[in-house]
Amino acid sequence: MTFLYRLALKLGIWDVERLADEMPVDQLYGWLAYYHLEPWGDEYLRWAQSHAQFRNAHFKGPRAKPHDYMPVEKRQQTPEQMWQVLQSIPLPR
Repeated sequence: MTFLYRLALKLGIWDVERLADEMPVDQLYGWLAYYHLEPWGDEYLRWAQSHAQFRNAHFKGPRAKPHDYMPVEKRQQTPEQMWQVLQSIPLPR
């Protein structure tokens, strides 16, 4: 049933029971197979992983983790932390 909720969310359908009643089983299995090939719902995590890998490959300094790029509530920074971030940005030459 969890997959049906994910599919309904992806399709913009609010009535999951109606989706389950109206969708032919072979079509549901097709969607399930597609989901196993290209899962959706973890877009933030995949985006964060690729950005952490890019940052680690191209910049020196502390290693970035995917969590560093995940949307979270604002973290309060001290002026010293802000200055550290600004100093870590390479200047164009």
